[in-house]
Amino acid sequence: MAIRVVFILLITLSSAFAQMSKKDFIEKKINQLTLMTQQKMNRQTQQLENWLKNKNSAMPKNNGKLVKVYYYLGTFHAQLYAKYNSKEENAQDLENYRKAKHYLEACAAYEHNIDKTEALIERLDQIRGIRVKKISKFKWRALFEYISYEELALLKDGAGKENIYSPQRGFCAGAQLAYGNSHHEFALDTCLYASSGNVGAENTARYFQKDVTTKGIYFKPTYWKLLSEGEAALGFGVPVLLRSVDYT
Repeated sequence: MAIRVVFILLITLSSAFAQMSKKDFIEKKINQLTLMTQQKMNRQTQQLENWLKNKNSAMPKNNGKLVKVYYYLGTFHAQLYAKYNSKEENAQDLENYRKAKHYLEACAAYEHNIDKTEALIERLDQIRGIRVKKISKFKWRALFEYISYEELALLKDGAGKENIYSPQRGFCAGAQLAYGNSHHEFALDTCLYASSGNVGAENTARYFQKDVTTKGIYFKPTYWKLLSEGEAALGFGVPVLLRSVDYT
C-alpha cells in the first residue's frame, strides 16, 4: 500500500514538473523570438506595428520571416492562455490573450497559414468567452421596488381574541449587493420602505383603523439561477421586515 502511494505521488509530481517544464520552454521561446524582432528585425517590426495601430497607411511588404515569427509568438501566447491560465483571468492571463490575438491577427492580415490562424483566433475567443462567464464578481445595483404584503395581528380585549388583518401597499428604495457569474448569483436586497393600508377585524364593527402607516427596513437574501445568458432567472428568497407600526 505504501509503495503504491509513493508511486502515485511520484507520478503526480512528475506530471507537475512536466507541466512546469513545458511552460518554462514556451516562455523561453517567447523571450527568444521577441528579442529577435527587437534586434535583428527591428525596422520591419516597427513598420508592421505602426501599421497595425492605425492601418491608414499602406500595408508593409510581407516579410516572410517576420510574419512567421509573429505566428509562433501568437501560438505560444495562445498555449499559455489556454493551458496555463489562472482560471481567474488575472493580468497575466489577459496579457497572453491580448498578445496572442495581436500576433495572430497580424498573420491573418497577410493570410499566413490562414486556416490555422483563423481557427486559433476563433478558439481563443471561445475560451475567453467561457471563462468570463464563469468568473464570479461583486455587483452593486440601485433598488426601487413596489411592495405588497398582508400583516396579521391578534386582538385581545375583554370580548376575547380575534385576528385583525392589514393589507399593506408601498414603496422601497435601497441597494442590492450581488455576487455571482453568468450561471448563478447570490443577492442581498436592503432598502427602507414605507407602506399604508386599512386595518380591521373580520367584524369591522369591533375594530377598524383607516390608512395605517408602516415604516421599516426590508432585507431579502436570494439565490438566482440565471437562464438564457442572464435574460431570465429562477430564484428563491426569504424577505425579512423590521418595521414600526402604530395600531390604536
